[in-house]
Amino acid sequence: MFDKYGNFNSCEEINEKAAELLAASDEQSLKELAKENGIDEDDALDYIDGYTDCLCSVLGAAAGKIKVEVEDLKLDPKKHELINDWVEYIRLLSSEDQEIRIAIRRKDKSLIGCLGKILAWSYNNRYDVDKRIVEASGIKMSGKVQLGISGSGTAKRIIREYYLGKES
Repeated sequence: MFDKYGNFNSCEEINEKAAELLAASDEQSLKELAKENGIDEDDALDYIDGYTDCLCSVLGAAAGKIKVEVEDLKLDPKKHELINDWVEYIRLLSSEDQEIRIAIRRKDKSLIGCLGKILAWSYNNRYDVDKRIVEASGIKMSGKVQLGISGSGTAKRIIREYYLGKES
């Protein structure tokens, strides 16, 4: 992940590198830059062919970073359903908020870091599940069952706090 060109801090940095590669007529490297940053090859081709004046927008840069980070995590849709939901909350906030889009692209922020904050909240706010619910589930265990999963509102608050560094 980000092995050849590095983790860019903004869409402007990506576009500057893309312009440099385009000026050098290095189309293959430009395609590699796009792929490494989660930007569709078709977008790279549109840029190469002059249909667009930049490789990516702020939204495209943020969405691309999330895409690459998710691929790196290899999240199984069935096994990691809750974590995938958290990723979708991040994508949703990104689609709604320019400030979040910009922050997602920052080098000092990562999907893993954000997911870690949500997980920490969930762990630190776990509670004992009523024994009757455990019995009704058919789970056979001695001792108590604890659960600590943030709701979507809490997850969205934590996402904003992580990426923007402030409470919302």
